[in-house]
Amino acid sequence: HGAWCWQEKYMPYFVQEGFPCVAFSWRGTGGTPAGDGVKKVSILDHCQDLQGLLDSIPSILGKEYQERRPILVAHSMGGINVMKYLDERYENGGGKRPNEIFSGIASMCSV
Repeated sequence: HGAWCWQEKYMPYFVQEGFPCVAFSWRGTGGTPAGDGVKKVSILDHCQDLQGLLDSIPSILGKEYQERRPILVAHSMGGINVMKYLDERYENGGGKRPNEIFSGIASMCSV
């Protein structure tokens, strides 16, 4: 899967309801390149990708979103990536709890 599965129906709906949306494909999935010579991508690589996305939200959506905590929707393998990200942020990121990073998390059909 990748960002494409959200773009047709879900993102327009949420935008219409007043929730700006950003979707991305995890590195090495959904046709997204993993990098030159990379054969395997780890969950920690995906955690770095998620942090990169979160850091770039203000430049994507505008500065008014710099202080707002996003609502995160994860599907399938994205669920384990998000759980590992939260674990890493708590253990190595100054003890931040999920509600200090996100306004909400929805994990659907996660593995």
